[in-house]
Amino acid sequence: MISFEKIDKYSLRYALLYQYVKVVHHYIYHSDFDVLGTENIPPKGTPTLVISNHQNGLLDALGIIYAFKDGRQPVFIARGDIFKNKTAAKLLRFLKIMPAFRTIDVARSEVNKSNVTFLRAARVLIDGGTVAIFPEAGHEETHHLGSFKKGYPRIAFKAEEEADFKLNLQILPVANHYSNYLNFRQKKVIVIGKPFSFSELFDIYKNKPNDAYLKLNEISREKIEEMMLDIKDLSFYEEYRMLNEIIRKEYLTQIEKPLSYFPNHLLADKETTSKLDLYRTENAEQFSLLMTQTRQYLNNLKTLNLRNWLIGKKVTFFNLLLSSFLFLLALPFYLFGLINNYLPFHSPNIFTRKIEDEMLHSSFNIVVGSLFSFPLFYLLYFIIVWIVSGNILFGLIYVILALLSLFLFYYYRVGVIKLFASWRYYNFKRKSNQLLIKTIELKNNIFGILKKIIRNN
Repeated sequence: MISFEKIDKYSLRYALLYQYVKVVHHYIYHSDFDVLGTENIPPKGTPTLVISNHQNGLLDALGIIYAFKDGRQPVFIARGDIFKNKTAAKLLRFLKIMPAFRTIDVARSEVNKSNVTFLRAARVLIDGGTVAIFPEAGHEETHHLGSFKKGYPRIAFKAEEEADFKLNLQILPVANHYSNYLNFRQKKVIVIGKPFSFSELFDIYKNKPNDAYLKLNEISREKIEEMMLDIKDLSFYEEYRMLNEIIRKEYLTQIEKPLSYFPNHLLADKETTSKLDLYRTENAEQFSLLMTQTRQYLNNLKTLNLRNWLIGKKVTFFNLLLSSFLFLLALPFYLFGLINNYLPFHSPNIFTRKIEDEMLHSSFNIVVGSLFSFPLFYLLYFIIVWIVSGNILFGLIYVILALLSLFLFYYYRVGVIKLFASWRYYNFKRKSNQLLIKTIELKNNIFGILKKIIRNN
């Protein structure tokens, strides 16, 4: 196994890559990136163990990295199976990632290799560094907090033990939330909680380590659970997600919070989910009926091939005609964006089509896209235009226009999809489609129930 002895040392190459990827992460890949609770981050040089829910592969790690504004270079712990390839292992080491081995990924005989990683992580913490780990030891595919494994508390207690229990290690809970896990231009918010120590568990650890691991996991999980959207019962996951979407605007209007600020979506969805859980406890029969209605609503949307945002929306022939005309006028600009960005945008598909786990697709999109396909294609455009025009300035201008057209290329396509859906919705309404009429009534009924729930509970 490759050496990780210098993994916590400052790297200039890492710092340069950090600045480049920051631009991609903040302003290109995400349409909105917010960090809440930065005042809770311990000063640089404080032994800090970051723990976070895990929902979106590499993007979760990038969110944590860019939550720090002091230039620190945190060390991450990731699943060991991704280190099997030597080249990949060296790249991951450069990115300051160390392996932890799980029985589901490697032979049982290799699991003990994690002890080397945990000891190295403990030394990083003792030296005043920052280590980040995802206690679920794997990403969830939903807004749901999974069970915590023992790897994280083993590192925490090992660091304290190596420092004779005088380290005062700070555990920093972090939660992430996304508008969409897979799409380009998704929105993301990182919530940073108050750091805490765990000295009250030292005596338990000295006598019964496993009991101390379980207790620290229990405390930590409760803290992260309070900060994130956690839909506990996955059998009602899709129903809860739709109910959150239906009532979100109304809820934020009631508490006088703007819908345009994405962290407010997390606030609204957390509160609505909590109220639905309480409603389930106090009104089991009515809750069951609400779930049945919501499931029927979801099925109707699928049959009609429509999205929730259209149901009940006022759509006129004139507005649709005007929108269609404007899209037609913008077609040449879209074609410019298509020509320049289709290949670099879809190049990551070469890799993602072989990966069954969709939650890893966004990781490949941002890595392959930002580090390879877009730089290479844009460099090629620059050289071609420079040679053809004989003017280096023209080459630079063309690359800038190509980058700007990336957003037009993406949003135009999304807009056309929505326009076609709006025409379909308009035609359904014009023909008095009975399923659509029933679906509108069903949504209004669900909305009425939700208004009572968020007011009364």
